[in-house]
Amino acid sequence: MMPGLSPDEARKAVRELSYDNTAAENENVKRIDDAAFDVVRPYERNLVVQADSLLERAAGDLAKASKHSQAMFDELEMPLLGTATTRVDITDAAGRYERMRADAEAQISALERAADQAEWAADRCADPYASLNEMMTNYPALRIKGTFTL
Repeated sequence: MMPGLSPDEARKAVRELSYDNTAAENENVKRIDDAAFDVVRPYERNLVVQADSLLERAAGDLAKASKHSQAMFDELEMPLLGTATTRVDITDAAGRYERMRADAEAQISALERAADQAEWAADRCADPYASLNEMMTNYPALRIKGTFTL
C-alpha cells in the first residue's frame, strides 16, 4: 500500500512496476486508473456546483448593478434635466450622487470579484484531473491514505 498518493502519482507508480505478464500489468493499471478517476469525479461534480453557485450570485450582482444604474439616472439626471420651473436642491443632489457613486463602486468591486472567481473556476473545470493533482501537491494533507493499493 502506498499511502498519500495523488491520483497522478498512483497512475505513474503503477506503470513503473514490474509485472510477470502483460495481463497482470493491464489489470493493475486499469484498476488504479479507475480508482484515480473515482477520486476525481466527486471533485469535478463539486467544481460544477461551485461554478453554478458563482454564476447565480454574479447574475444577481449584475441585475443589482443594472437597477442601480437606472436609479442613478432617475434620481439624479432627470430632476436636473427638468424644466426651468423645477427647483433642485443641488446640495441634496450632490449628497445623493456621492452615496450612489459609493454604492456603484461597491457593486463594480463585487462584479470584479465574481469575474476573478469565474476565471478561477473555469481554469479548474477545464481540467479537473490536473486541478485536483495540483491541489494535492500543494496541500498534501488532502491526500487520502490507502486510496491506492499498488
